[in-house]
Amino acid sequence: STPPPPQSVWIIPKTGNLEVHWTESEGKVFGYHVYRRDGEQITRLTANPLKHPPYTDSSAKKNEVYFYAVSAVSTSAQHQEGLLSKWVEIRNVLF
Repeated sequence: STPPPPQSVWIIPKTGNLEVHWTESEGKVFGYHVYRRDGEQITRLTANPLKHPPYTDSSAKKNEVYFYAVSAVSTSAQHQEGLLSKWVEIRNVLF
């Protein structure tokens, strides 16, 4: 069985980058994948599952609107990926 997605995901802007945070899932989790949606395009930003938040997205462009979601990966040998969390919207505003 695949682990449930994180309950909540939030974004913190940090000097030109966007930091993606999430609540860690209950139970055993191998790690997490982070996804970004830009218009219709969905990109998985993590090559390998991250053990813990946060993930720093340094490729986000200024003044663009992005959506982020996070999935959890099981500890089983197959490292099956669970469902995505809710998408969270952020406008990458730079002052």
